[in-house]
Amino acid sequence: VYVGANDGMLHAFDSTTGEELWAFIPPTMLQDLDKMVSVKANKSISIYGVDGSPIAKDIFYDNKWRTVLFSGMGKGGKGYFALDITNPTSPTFLFAFENQPLNNKIYHWDSSGTRIERGYAISISPEYDYSRLGDSLSTPVIVAMPNGTDTKWVAVFGAGYSATDNTIGSSIFVVDLEDSGKILQRIDLMDTGSDNITNSM
Repeated sequence: VYVGANDGMLHAFDSTTGEELWAFIPPTMLQDLDKMVSVKANKSISIYGVDGSPIAKDIFYDNKWRTVLFSGMGKGGKGYFALDITNPTSPTFLFAFENQPLNNKIYHWDSSGTRIERGYAISISPEYDYSRLGDSLSTPVIVAMPNGTDTKWVAVFGAGYSATDNTIGSSIFVVDLEDSGKILQRIDLMDTGSDNITNSM
């Protein structure tokens, strides 16, 4: 059983015994952990942590079946992460990505944990352009899509929500689970009216 929590971790529990097997802190969460520290003894400050709904699915790529978990941060951030949980007691980090619109930056982590930073001002390759990603409230769907004579496993999700920027959140992403979460397709849904209603998906 996999459960996100507002302590900033994804927790894995044995479904038979209830014993916690491990916990994982997504790299998108690291800069927010100090916000939980309180000056009062034996107290902590509540934050949104791993607040999204994790999805697990068996997918076939590189000639073998794997179980992949993919989850958004919910109100805990503008990002998603993926783990290989084929061995449920020993997960492997696959990738993560995050949009930081206040800093005009996009971060992408590969399977080794190396973070690549891309600024909005520099021309961003479409495969890394998560700049329309808002609070990652959308629960992803994992599906196999036609890819020539083969299939490719992807995650499809809405771009989320932004209370302050109508250009953020109003898109649908299709990302490649077999290749570090690179964007295969981004479908932008632009508001053409003047109703001042915040866009979100």
